[in-house]
Amino acid sequence: MSTIVAPLTPVQRSAVILLRVSGPQVKKLFSLFNAAPKPRVSTLCRYISKSKPSVRDDLLLTYFEAPNSYTGEDVLELSFHGNPMIVHAAVTDMLTLGVRLAEPGEFTKRAYLNGKITLPQAEAVDALIRAQSASGVSVAKSTLDGRLDGIFYEIRNGLIKITAELEAYIDFSEEQPNILKSVTEFSVRLQKLADNFNSARLAVNGVRVVIVGAPNAGKSTLFNLLAGRERAIVSDEAGTTRDILLENVSINGVIFALTDTAGVRVSGSKAERAGVLRAIEAADEADIILVLVDATEKFSDEATQLLKSTEGKNRIIVATKCDLVSADAVLFKHDILISAADGANIGRLKEMLTSASAELLQDVNDCAILTERQLHECLLCLKELSYISNGQTEDIQAYHLRGAVQALDRSMGVFAGEDILDEIFSRFCIGK
Repeated sequence: MSTIVAPLTPVQRSAVILLRVSGPQVKKLFSLFNAAPKPRVSTLCRYISKSKPSVRDDLLLTYFEAPNSYTGEDVLELSFHGNPMIVHAAVTDMLTLGVRLAEPGEFTKRAYLNGKITLPQAEAVDALIRAQSASGVSVAKSTLDGRLDGIFYEIRNGLIKITAELEAYIDFSEEQPNILKSVTEFSVRLQKLADNFNSARLAVNGVRVVIVGAPNAGKSTLFNLLAGRERAIVSDEAGTTRDILLENVSINGVIFALTDTAGVRVSGSKAERAGVLRAIEAADEADIILVLVDATEKFSDEATQLLKSTEGKNRIIVATKCDLVSADAVLFKHDILISAADGANIGRLKEMLTSASAELLQDVNDCAILTERQLHECLLCLKELSYISNGQTEDIQAYHLRGAVQALDRSMGVFAGEDILDEIFSRFCIGK
């Protein structure tokens, strides 16, 4: 196993820049910092660069001896004064000694491979960093503390126990065990976790709000108003927005992942049509859709298409440009009439967004499935358990019980292949 290094903080001028090193060659680096540290004791050291002797610094070095470290390996954490030049010199010196730069998430990946954490806990590290709300932080920390693993292990062990009882009956014809009650109880617990997934996802990632509408309906003006800055180009010319614009916006304490999209219309350039396609795809993935319709114009084919395509979804129909038309002149059904130009009723629209998000987040609790991977395995486990009934032979019941256990094992990372691990940890930031 190679020794890796990466910054734990941004490499920019600041009070402190922190580096982490992990691997078997850590002790060889002590001489680079003229140190003989004791484990878990911060030591003041003097660094003089080997490649650039004029670059020097006094730093704090903390040594964590394996296995009592984040990764389970020997680890160094180095706190330099916050000058990128010093840190670049130190990393260069380490590279000449055989250390290499860490890949995204590689420290946490090593923690998982060395048995320090489970795969759900590793995924919770990423969720904890990305969490967009207090409830998101809470549910991620709960998973990191092992609550989800505890539930999975409890159900897994229960399934193994009743499988053993069933197989003993098959082999030795003892009293036939009644497993359906236990299977039902386990299924109810797993289904509750699956049902809570969407709320947990929103708590961690933020509520996805997509603004759609025909060209010049006021989408970009509203986007900028909600974002609090000039993020999108506003123009009277149709088709100026051709790509997806994203902005995280805090409204009444809730984080919304706000998306501005291209105006939806039948005609247009090839680039504009590509933007329209992306707008439709974004709306399909939205948690809340703001459908903007220009109240000053005749109800268009585009508006009709948008209202039809978003029917049955969680949407708010917004009639725009109320500064140019009276409320009784609006001839189509709408949820709110606003003016993005002068801010009329924008406060009310924010309240509607907050209320809609509260309904989406109401089921989140302190123990939840956090990733699509975990949800997939949980649903597979439920599917296996759903096959178990009184009408089946005992060997078929045992077969599906074993399948359910395997799904829970995969959810906890017992059989995770390198491709799965690479996909998971590639989403992590460098240094974590």
